[in-house]
Amino acid sequence: MKRQYKTIATGLALSTFAGVSSAGIISWKADATSQGAGFVNPATYSTATAVDIGTYDETTNGGVTYVMVYNATDTGTLSTVLAGVFDSANTASDGDDGAYKLEQAAFTNKFGATAFGVADYLSTVDSVYGVETYVAFVSNGANSDLYINGVYQETIIGGSIELSGTIGIAGTWNQDSSGFGDNLTGEVLGFAAFDKALTSQEVASNYNAYVVPEPGSLAVGLVGLAGLCLRRRCSRA
Repeated sequence: MKRQYKTIATGLALSTFAGVSSAGIISWKADATSQGAGFVNPATYSTATAVDIGTYDETTNGGVTYVMVYNATDTGTLSTVLAGVFDSANTASDGDDGAYKLEQAAFTNKFGATAFGVADYLSTVDSVYGVETYVAFVSNGANSDLYINGVYQETIIGGSIELSGTIGIAGTWNQDSSGFGDNLTGEVLGFAAFDKALTSQEVASNYNAYVVPEPGSLAVGLVGLAGLCLRRRCSRA
């Protein structure tokens, strides 16, 4: 398995989901938090970014779950990583040496997962490009259930990857060289990690939370938007 790495600038900026109100973000984050997310960040990762997401263990609570909302284009030449890490030492505290992928390998246009140096796990589910998309990988230590926009698609046999500690979002973080590989062309608009296997109902709830915000979140979001409009109006005066 060929990996290409390059060192790039890292950073993240708070943003809203593309096409979704700020109320949707508030509701999405609140839902993920209520369901026990160990890490949840409604941020835009427009470049591959190294982030410490905390510690996760596939052997407890039925497994682990990783949720990403992204909008990306097809590079056509490389595999494309949503979240992953490479460490030749592969220490236990770092979790697995692997990645969850929007495109498993060049020209496949299929979701998948990789355990670096071990195997690639290709799904039959078409990669989704050019539109904001919610994807969840629910992994139990052996296999990984793939959900797109809150709906179960298929089980990726063997594709259970435990991401823990400092990982890459929108690319694979190479801990050996402090660089990134198989970078996403586009943005990861939100990321959440759970130290448990979410049920299909919980995944659907989390997806619906940002698509259809709760009334309380909607009110908070409207207040925030009103304040933003007022600030812009004052700056023009």
